[in-house]
Amino acid sequence: MRARPSRRARPSRRAGVRAPYFRLYRIDRRVDVVLVEEQGERRECGTLTDRAHDELQATLEGLDPREDHAHDPEVPACDPGPGAWVHIEGFDHSPSACDWRCCAPELARAGLVYALVEYHFLGEVLSFDGEPYVAVEPDKPCP
Repeated sequence: MRARPSRRARPSRRAGVRAPYFRLYRIDRRVDVVLVEEQGERRECGTLTDRAHDELQATLEGLDPREDHAHDPEVPACDPGPGAWVHIEGFDHSPSACDWRCCAPELARAGLVYALVEYHFLGEVLSFDGEPYVAVEPDKPCP
């Protein structure tokens, strides 16, 4: 099972959301990221590390493709709703509204991996489980 294209993105400015935000697309290990900022867009790309890819695959393989994995409206952090749409190929309820804080708990690890990819392209490597978590190896320049 693979997600294509997966993205964690907030709605466009036309929908009233301020920049910056990301559009993240993934096919297998390949990620393409578009950072939308006030001054324009910036594209980054790379390959998921073994750790990030393995965690994403394990998360997706553990999901029932017939269930709705969208955000839980009972989670206060999601009010007024998540800022992302996630498409998972082969899932009945796809794309679905989701955000790393707002998806169903079974998607939390995937949301974390995508957030770490975003932070990487912002120039930050965060620690997780007590060690730096490098989620992506960038390509320069993007093909």
